[in-house]
Order: sequence, then structure tokens, then C-alpha cells
Amino acid sequence: MERQELRDLKAAIDDDRLLEQNFMRYIRIPRRLIGLYNIRGFDRADWYQEARIAHLTAVRQFDGDGGSQFGCYYRMILSAHFYSLMRRAMAQKRIGDLYAQPQGIVGEEEEGIGGGQYPRHSSVEGDCVIRAGIEELWGRLSSTEAEALRLTLSGRQSTTRRHRQAMGRVRAKMVEFLYA
Repeated sequence: MERQELRDLKAAIDDDRLLEQNFMRYIRIPRRLIGLYNIRGFDRADWYQEARIAHLTAVRQFDGDGGSQFGCYYRMILSAHFYSLMRRAMAQKRIGDLYAQPQGIVGEEEEGIGGGQYPRHSSVEGDCVIRAGIEELWGRLSSTEAEALRLTLSGRQSTTRRHRQAMGRVRAKMVEFLYA
């Protein structure tokens, strides 16, 4: 990198106009990388804002020694920044799993979650709809499939190939039933 380019780059740290000009000079880098990542709730403006943050970081840290090019360095910093955003988004999705409590099976005694601290609210109408749906699902199963499902629900796994295949069909029918 030439001395003049390096001076212009360092001057951009304190000058917003120069920083924006430099960002636009390397705009093709974030354009390419944005297509590789997806975070729910992020639009293009958010990605470009994050690219500007990474660009400022790259401008501040780049020294130009050893003949390195700013574009390559910026791409490395931007990739690491986007990857960090993805890790943070995935960690936030997992936070809900930490506090998730299993729901009781229909027909169980209605107890509060966590020993009665937070009572579960249920409605008679909701229970009736669920039970009617379950009865309809049981009606769709063959005798072999129903037997395999009963074994699975009781906690006993059948080792026969017939029951494993039947459970595969049960899963497919459940998915079809739930998403129909």
C-alpha cells in the first residue's frame, strides 16, 4: 500500500466524509458477504451498518506494513464480525431452551410448573379439541401402527423391524395430521 493511501486511510478515522468515501470504495466486499449470512430480523440496512462498524475497526487497526492490502484485511475483519453476529444470534435463540419446561401429557393432573410456582392455565375447550384430534389421529392408524405407538408411548421400544417401520409411518402420519 502506498504512503499516500495509508495517510488517507488514517485521516478517515477522524473524518466521517473520508470514512464514508473509503467505505463506498470497498462496498463490493460487504455486498458479497451479506448474501452468505442470514439473521432473522436483519435487513440490508442493518447489515450495512454492521459493515460500517467493521470498516471503522479495520481502518483503525490497519498498519499497511509488509505490503498487505487494506481490502483483504477489511474482508477478514468483516467476515469475523459477521460470524460473531451469527454466533450471538444463535446463542440468543438457545436462551429459551435453558428455561423451557416440558408440558404435561393430556389428562395428567394439572400441577404448576416448578412445584406450583407458576400454575398452568388450561381450558376445557382446549382439552376437548386436543382429545378429539388425538382420537381422529388414532383412527387413521393401522393396528400395527397403533401397537407400535402404544409401545413407544409406554417407554418400551420394540426391536422388531415391523414395529420400527410402523413407527416411521406413524411419524409421517403425525406430521401430516399436525400440519394439514
